[in-house]
Amino acid sequence: MECAAPACIVTGKHDGSPPTTLGRLCTITALLFHQFWRFPDFWRFREGEGLQHFWEFLKNLGLAGGLGLIGLAPRTLPVGEAVQHLHACTRAFGSQPACPVTLKP
Repeated sequence: MECAAPACIVTGKHDGSPPTTLGRLCTITALLFHQFWRFPDFWRFREGEGLQHFWEFLKNLGLAGGLGLIGLAPRTLPVGEAVQHLHACTRAFGSQPACPVTLKP
């Protein structure tokens, strides 16, 4: 899952499901394995295992948020197309949403 989904995201295949699946995995990992609130040293604002889990928790939630944004995008730009058209845009404009800007020579 952790190898195939990023490859799908980078190549532009299956735009919606791999990012949201990875985002769910990051959220579950944060909630199950980085429970910073269970460490008493965290609440005393001291360096320790609780603080380390807090930063890991926030990292995983940040990754989940970014992957959620990728999953909600109308169209992602595959790597080949991005390299070919360096100034292409994936934002939705007008009646043709998520069409990359074509460059004139």
